[in-house]
Amino acid sequence: MGFEFVLDSIRKKWVASRDANHLIHKIIRICFVCLVGATDQGGTPMSLKKLWNSLRGSRSEPESPVIASVSTPTPSTAPAAQPASAPAPQPARNVEPRSAPIAEVVPPRRSILSLRPRGEHDALLKLISQARPTSILEVGIGDGSRMPAVLASLADAGTESKSFKAIVIDEFEMAGGEVTMRDYHRQLAGLAIRPVIFPESVARGLVNVAHRFGAVDMILIDASVETAHAEGLSKFLSKVTHVGTAVLSNTSGKWAVRQSGTDGIRRAA
Repeated sequence: MGFEFVLDSIRKKWVASRDANHLIHKIIRICFVCLVGATDQGGTPMSLKKLWNSLRGSRSEPESPVIASVSTPTPSTAPAAQPASAPAPQPARNVEPRSAPIAEVVPPRRSILSLRPRGEHDALLKLISQARPTSILEVGIGDGSRMPAVLASLADAGTESKSFKAIVIDEFEMAGGEVTMRDYHRQLAGLAIRPVIFPESVARGLVNVAHRFGAVDMILIDASVETAHAEGLSKFLSKVTHVGTAVLSNTSGKWAVRQSGTDGIRRAA
């Protein structure tokens, strides 16, 4: 069946038919027939695209084959890496030999007595060196310099801390004392012999010393304690003394042996 026959049939049906829908059905049937048996002038079956172009009145052009372009790699023009050159040898330096470390010369440590005015405690130190006690109890520290001076003198004389007992009773700042307990510890820093401190009242301190250490060989009573704690001394001083205990007081301005009872104070220095 030729293509001209198909077109001629469509024209006849278009003129003869008044119903558009009926015409559409007719066209679909004719197209189906054309799809099945339509051929070109050479007698070869027609493709769908060629048939559509014939119906539209346009000519189909042969499709040109698409050739994929393949890019050829261009040789790299980067310069070749040059081998690293070896570093130039540096001239040898003259290294001076290190000198041996010089040992530091430590000056001899000054004793506590050298830091105090000379002659302030000389009389008391003389009495202590003559009596040679093995234990000393100080009741009332005064300005805080007395016991450090005594302990420094004993250490300079060769007294060992194991064979000597030093005891201090004072209320410090709790009773309005002129020396605080912290300041007193600073004065004791660096001493080979350190005292045992009882920061409490005289009466209570004497009782505790008696329970812990018993009797001592020498007792130093400050003048301020003689008047403020006379009752405590009279009651409990005997608990820390024995027959050979030397009790000294500085009530008269000089250290002297304090007599118990109604006896006066016999000047010792």
